[in-house]
Amino acid sequence: SLNTARRLARATFHGMLVYRAIPLVDRYLLSNLAEGSISYTGYAMQIMNAISSILFGGVALALFPVMSRNTAEGQPAELKASMGSGIQMVLFLSVPVVVLIGVFGESVIRLVLERGTFTASDSKHVYEALAIYLLALPIGGIGAIVAQGFYALQRHRLIALLGALFMALYVVLCVVLSRAWAFLGIPAAYVIYFLVDLEIATGVFRILTGATGWAPLLGFAGKCVLAALVLAGAIYLAKRVLGDNAVLISLCCVIGFVAYAAIAKYLLRLKEPDIIWKAIAR
Repeated sequence: SLNTARRLARATFHGMLVYRAIPLVDRYLLSNLAEGSISYTGYAMQIMNAISSILFGGVALALFPVMSRNTAEGQPAELKASMGSGIQMVLFLSVPVVVLIGVFGESVIRLVLERGTFTASDSKHVYEALAIYLLALPIGGIGAIVAQGFYALQRHRLIALLGALFMALYVVLCVVLSRAWAFLGIPAAYVIYFLVDLEIATGVFRILTGATGWAPLLGFAGKCVLAALVLAGAIYLAKRVLGDNAVLISLCCVIGFVAYAAIAKYLLRLKEPDIIWKAIAR
């Protein structure tokens, strides 16, 4: 009904309003820290958001209609399977980014940003913040899938309530950690915030749906991490030979992502590379 639609839209708006408050909290606390703190975390967060949008935007759009249909038809097993497929895709896409950019991202940042008044010291500080933010990339991606599950169940008010509680936790974490670690406390608080959010939201979702654990996903995640670490080791050896050349290291990272997909397809026998290729070929 129209009233139901309005109620759901209102709850969704309130939930988004809470999430949008994060940059305001960050900026307020960072303004009291050393000069450059806002810029370092700002650049890092923009890079993080760009990566997240590129990797996960299509996953969420494609998955939500399927999950909604599973819920409407009373198919809890199919709903869990749909969420599991989405989470696997999130892990497959995010793990190499966390490993490769997390380890070699400073070279990429130097290549893209280091010019004019943006110095090597600035690159180092942005990289430090980005390396921490990236830990939240797979967590946030999985959390988005779980949130889609709540939306499919039409539990919008519950999402808004949980969002408000987690936002309060985030503020406390930012205040405490920024005092201890300066500007790096903000990305650290962000990671902890998403981790707690995912753990509690997943637990609540299990209670609502009667779903069991996600143990098979751990094995899948392990395969992704293994493939990414092998490539990171190869790029590290290349770095020792080529030297600290930002262009060459960035190129090695790009090649590494392609090699990661090849290892996943032909050695680990994962289906995700084929799914991605079919989506691109359409």
